[in-house]
Amino acid sequence: MSDEEINYSVPFFIANMKKRDGTHFPPTTLRHIVLQLKKFLELQGGRVTDVSFMLMVSAVLSAVCLSVK
Repeated sequence: MSDEEINYSVPFFIANMKKRDGTHFPPTTLRHIVLQLKKFLELQGGRVTDVSFMLMVSAVLSAVCLSVK
């Protein structure tokens, strides 16, 4: 998966994650998931830049805020 595909796909994936009971995860949990994903991607080849990661985080937070409303 290219960097562009990751930056595009991950926010949608994270924003649509739900608990088994169908409720949304709290924002702090989603933040931890994103941080672990960043760590995984870095270990796989160091492809995550701070700029692309910050764009990913802001997109996730925006998507979460929109889905909660």
